[in-house]
Amino acid sequence: MLAVSATVFGVALGIVVGLVVGFRAAWWWAARSDVAGEGLPAIGGADGTVLDVSDSLREAVDHLEIGVLVAWTTGAVVYRNAAARALSGTHVGVLVDDHVAAAVAASQAGAPSSRIVELQGPPKQWLEISADPVANVGAIVSIRDVSERVRTDAMRS
Repeated sequence: MLAVSATVFGVALGIVVGLVVGFRAAWWWAARSDVAGEGLPAIGGADGTVLDVSDSLREAVDHLEIGVLVAWTTGAVVYRNAAARALSGTHVGVLVDDHVAAAVAASQAGAPSSRIVELQGPPKQWLEISADPVANVGAIVSIRDVSERVRTDAMRS
């Protein structure tokens, strides 16, 4: 049972990392575009329609279970996916926003920043907040609930 859970977790984590890296690469490409206002390129849809990649990426990231935020170098958050927006306006959201701001500030040195935040609950919850810098843009922040992993690690030891 544990091997199956680890495999499922590994596959899910791979998908999430792939989407975040893809989103980050697209954001970087858009920021470095030679033509002002060009944005992301359009692609052809299956039915021949033209789709805007930025809209497709936003929709894909909105379906993730982890929270994803994009912040400028000034610290201003310019994008939150659905999971991150769900935290806004809550007690947990206020605590998370403080840690997000600290992670973004730490990532401005050019290195990724990651921290695990313990929320007292009930129930007790642990969130991993990671900020990856994007040159000349700011940072992409992910918020993952790692409560189950922390509990499993505690049971092992």
